[in-house]
Amino acid sequence: MTLDQNGVLRWMPPGKGRYDVRLAVTDGEFTVYQYFTITVQEVAADVQIMSARLTPEVVVPGQLASVSVGVDNNGDKDLEDLHVSVSIPELGVRRSSGSFDLDAGERRDRQFTFVVPEYLESGVYLVKITLSNDQLHESAYRELYFE
Repeated sequence: MTLDQNGVLRWMPPGKGRYDVRLAVTDGEFTVYQYFTITVQEVAADVQIMSARLTPEVVVPGQLASVSVGVDNNGDKDLEDLHVSVSIPELGVRRSSGSFDLDAGERRDRQFTFVVPEYLESGVYLVKITLSNDQLHESAYRELYFE
């Protein structure tokens, strides 16, 4: 398990089960700990968040921008009442799609539009993309670069 300089935690579980995690962050003088449990279960559906694109690629404060999210159902089960949400917490942005169905073998794209805040500073921002319904909850994280 690794934690990069942007605070993104990366880890691939070895298999199903419960994993107790202790995350320690230090500045050399003080250390802070975060404890949590990750539960890995069997895959209920083979659905993936395949893409997240920012348009335009370089945005400026006050400009309209959009995030396009591609979702694939690679499984053999039709999925109903799905929702996609996109959030950029540092910018106060949160958008959600309406409910939609995704049949086996099908791909859907959803687009989310927002105004780039006037106070935006250049840098890397973490985007959380969530796909969910009553039976599944999948999240993916992407880094978006603003200049």
